[in-house]
Amino acid sequence: MKCHNTRRGAAVKVIAISFGVILATSLLYLLQLSHLYNHREITMMNIQVHDNKGIATHKLSAADITPQVERKLKALYAFGGFCKVGNQKYPSAESLLADCAPRMAS
Repeated sequence: MKCHNTRRGAAVKVIAISFGVILATSLLYLLQLSHLYNHREITMMNIQVHDNKGIATHKLSAADITPQVERKLKALYAFGGFCKVGNQKYPSAESLLADCAPRMAS
């Protein structure tokens, strides 16, 4: 009897240690995912473009802001359109780029 209980105790310890290792590995993986998700949120911005066709949302990163995109934004404002990020409406393309570019680069 005593040997049977010892084996059961050893098996329970092995199962508990295995479960602890799996739990710790899962938590580390989730922490890494949350770090990547938070980093992605900083580098990507949702910009709402309001023009005569309606509203379109674009996800842009710092790499997406090219001279061609800047020209398109300036043309949008020249023809009466505007952009919003969240609840903030930007009065000009220059103010949008000046405010968003440093946040996307970090």
